[in-house]
Amino acid sequence: MTIDTQRLRELAQNSTPGPWTQWEGRGWIHTGSPEANAEGYMAGTHGQVCRTDCDDFSDAQEIKNAEYIAAANPATVLVLLDELDRLNEYLDDAGHCLVHQAHTIDRLMQIEKAARNLAKVKGRHNSEIAMNQLLETLK
Repeated sequence: MTIDTQRLRELAQNSTPGPWTQWEGRGWIHTGSPEANAEGYMAGTHGQVCRTDCDDFSDAQEIKNAEYIAAANPATVLVLLDELDRLNEYLDDAGHCLVHQAHTIDRLMQIEKAARNLAKVKGRHNSEIAMNQLLETLK
């Protein structure tokens, strides 16, 4: 499953600001403080974001669903997306570092091979050839 993080970020930024709270032991999610919601509810202007009321669920399940939705509010989603971006940037940096390390290891292996070859050869001509190979590898 692929998550459209840009779309999710836009939705979170454009949604009702929080905090979101599960309200009064019901499957309702409101914005703002419980006190403000209580006053707003009495005045008919409460900040209800959504209701989870459904005939398929018990009241206890509706409350659990509302608590979850309230916890997964826009501010929380934005923090998670920021953390995901930070981790992806870290992985990109780590990937570049690993590529560099792989090149370094390959180069060291070539140098080791040339040095071992130099140590094995006998005779001045062969030693000069092996030394030149080692020097070429060191460039």
